[in-house]
Amino acid sequence: MSVNVSYATLGRNAVYFITEVIRNNLTDPHDPVRLGKNWIFKSQPTDPITSPSDLPRIVIDVSTLSKRRITLNGDKRLPNPLLIDAMIYSSGIGQRDELVDLMVGILEVDTSEDADGTSLKEQYLMLEDTTESVEDFYFESPEIVRAKRLTLTFKYYGS
Repeated sequence: MSVNVSYATLGRNAVYFITEVIRNNLTDPHDPVRLGKNWIFKSQPTDPITSPSDLPRIVIDVSTLSKRRITLNGDKRLPNPLLIDAMIYSSGIGQRDELVDLMVGILEVDTSEDADGTSLKEQYLMLEDTTESVEDFYFESPEIVRAKRLTLTFKYYGS
């Protein structure tokens, strides 16, 4: 399903499109391999992580979006950077970190596409910055879920 990113739909459609780009370009390391929609989610799914078989899991959602309007001899709308948080959950540190590296690599290439063949560049989205933080947690003693928050800062340069 193709989605169009515009200034008016930036908060809703940009994160959906970015999720689709990641789904289209990132291969599930789980055996058996799952479809992207079964392990890469746009917003937190309702089913909790209950066992290592639920991993890896990636959850993507808007962290911060603000817009401003200025008037200097005309009307101009300026979106501030769009911050998207991706939570990567895994049973191992190596797999978690590899998925983060692969995601960043995909999103740094402006020709990366969704399943419909639409690129980040065609949607006027550019990855400007990334920040990572480790957020591991226990879900059943002694099981630990290796988690990392990847904050992606995008610039929208469309109208």
